[in-house]
Amino acid sequence: RVMAAVKEAAAPEVDRVKAALASARSSLVYNPQSRQYQPKDKAGPEGIVQSLKSELDMGLVHGKREAKKVEKLEGRVSKLTMGYNKRAQAMVKEQAELLDKIEEETLALETYKLLAAYEGDAIPKRVAALTAQLDEQKSKETALQKRYQDLLSAQNRPAAKVM
Repeated sequence: RVMAAVKEAAAPEVDRVKAALASARSSLVYNPQSRQYQPKDKAGPEGIVQSLKSELDMGLVHGKREAKKVEKLEGRVSKLTMGYNKRAQAMVKEQAELLDKIEEETLALETYKLLAAYEGDAIPKRVAALTAQLDEQKSKETALQKRYQDLLSAQNRPAAKVM
């Protein structure tokens, strides 16, 4: 709480200092040869160009340094999260396999439903056809049994005459 009160009390002063630095910075240029800041009006156009090149070079150097730090940190992060990434990839693969399996099973279920519908329509026709076939077979069997009986009785009659 004390630090927050100090920061709040110092905020106007900090803002004033930042504004003063910004105005001073806008009126000064860095001379890379003397490694000092000098007023813009004394530097001339070549001095301003050199100053801007120098600032660009320093920015590039700092950017490269920060890029190396970021690269190292990203390497650490990738090492720390490697297990999670592998697990996530395995889970994504497993999910894809399960979705494929669900799709296959759904297709099989729809196929069996369609076959059941066709069979439901075909069963009465088959029963009727089998019933007709059975009736025909019974009539043939009855006719054959009658003929057999007739033949047996015919065979027994001549034998009876001989005795």
